[in-house]
Amino acid sequence: MTAWQTREELEHQVLMLAKQGVTARAIARALGVSRNTVRALRTAHETGRETEQVAIPARPSRAPRPSKLDPWKPRVAELLARFVDITAQRVFETLKDEGFTGGYTRVKKHMRAVRPPPRPTPSVTTPDYALGEMSESDWSPYEVHFTHAKKATLQAFSYVLVGSKRKYFRPL
Repeated sequence: MTAWQTREELEHQVLMLAKQGVTARAIARALGVSRNTVRALRTAHETGRETEQVAIPARPSRAPRPSKLDPWKPRVAELLARFVDITAQRVFETLKDEGFTGGYTRVKKHMRAVRPPPRPTPSVTTPDYALGEMSESDWSPYEVHFTHAKKATLQAFSYVLVGSKRKYFRPL
């Protein structure tokens, strides 16, 4: 006669013996089951402990309800095909004029879902210059205000080597 009568009792005894350090072969012999059954029960227990447990089950997803925009979707598609850059506000106003009773948010969300995302404009790459290939120069006037004398206008010359970032500055 076996020491267990239900599957739960078998699982409990397998786990208790395993916790005490008894080998799978000895557990199988003592309980009169296959070693594969012992291994399967221990594996199922370990995976059950590793998976996330929730106290409250997740709410079942509801069937999608029809929206007021559903009959107007072909008209929205027609407007998008005809006017590529049309805004959701303009589509909403057009549909309102034609008898649409829904809200702007529904139209806006549909437009975001239907309209393809705008392609990013490529940025201009910064050119790389080797040493001595490129330089920048500037000649500019500056007004200097003194506390005890009249203001003076100075000319300044600057020269920057782009490759090495070396700077030359000379007031004249």
